[in-house]
Amino acid sequence: MWDALQEAATREGLSLHDFCTGVAKRRGAYSMTAAIRVHLLSYFRDAATEAGHKTAGHGKIKSRR
Repeated sequence: MWDALQEAATREGLSLHDFCTGVAKRRGAYSMTAAIRVHLLSYFRDAATEAGHKTAGHGKIKSRR
């Protein structure tokens, strides 16, 4: 979970603190740990959609020529 949290913060150009503050503002009645887990799952699931997959450039094999 820590690796995913740091990766998402880095991808968003945020410090870990700022990323978690953003999650905290939207967490509602959930614990902070649960809110972070749900947010990360949603974050990476969005990237796994066809549109997210294309935007991220996944699946492109780069030639080493």
